[in-house]
Amino acid sequence: MKKTILMSLFATLLSVFTASAQSNTYSIIIKMQNGTVFTIGPNEADSIYFDDGKLTVSGKSIEAIEERVGILESAVSSVMAIATKNSNDINENKKDILSLSGQTNKLEKEQVEVKRDVQNALDIANSNSTIIGQIQQIIEVFDSKITFLEQDNKELKAKIETLEKIVSDLQNK
Repeated sequence: MKKTILMSLFATLLSVFTASAQSNTYSIIIKMQNGTVFTIGPNEADSIYFDDGKLTVSGKSIEAIEERVGILESAVSSVMAIATKNSNDINENKKDILSLSGQTNKLEKEQVEVKRDVQNALDIANSNSTIIGQIQQIIEVFDSKITFLEQDNKELKAKIETLEKIVSDLQNK
């Protein structure tokens, strides 16, 4: 609906600018969907507005309305620039999220492998009492790796949640 309003505003702007170049011999022509055509002479319009009340342009003459429409056009350009920047930010955040998700998946796989290795080491320790001391040292190393991987995994998940919140906030703007 906003695009329709903006396109209608742009068409109105174009017709007003074209009309003003003809030294007060212009008129506003509105063509309805059913084919009815309305022609409004110069300086007859007091205001232009849309039914839902979101856009209102008023003035004592076409020139005053034209000036007001110019201001609105400037505002629309600013909004479009902000929307483009936000879109670029969203795309960058999505790339970051995908990258962090890949790293998280890799760490989770490594964590599973380390846990499997720890379990294998425990099985060997139970079956062979002569190497129990060595296996306990290996288990300590694996436990520290697991702790490191779990902490790193938590940090990456927190970063992902932060980036997802930023993307959500940007999409809501």
